[in-house]
Amino acid sequence: MLDLNDVTIAADVRAVVEIDEHDLSAEYASAPHHLALWGERYARAQEGYLRAKLGRERCEARLRLTLREEWEADPKNKRCTEAQLDAMVSAHDEYAGAKVTEIEAEAVALKARGITQALRAKTEMLISLGATQRAEMQAG
Repeated sequence: MLDLNDVTIAADVRAVVEIDEHDLSAEYASAPHHLALWGERYARAQEGYLRAKLGRERCEARLRLTLREEWEADPKNKRCTEAQLDAMVSAHDEYAGAKVTEIEAEAVALKARGITQALRAKTEMLISLGATQRAEMQAG
């Protein structure tokens, strides 16, 4: 899984989203590459999140069936209600682990999406800075 908390990736992110106003040519040249790179990382992170969500949903479905069968197999228990089943599933360690995995994967996807949005904003700022520089050169 993509680790956006990694120090080297965090430094890379800062370098990618900052703008060097004195070297706009390099910024223009690198913007599409960085946007494509982080777009691909976001896609992988989103895929990881969706796979984790699917895993959690499958775990939940399996536990619901198993726990209901176990509950109803005990002759001293009455019929298992949906509220009881929800509580048993939520309290189960296996479900908790699957849910934590889903939450972590979603956080990674949201961070990657934020970086791609920052890169899109950077691209728009580069366009604006270029227009400003052209106007200044024509006026001066």
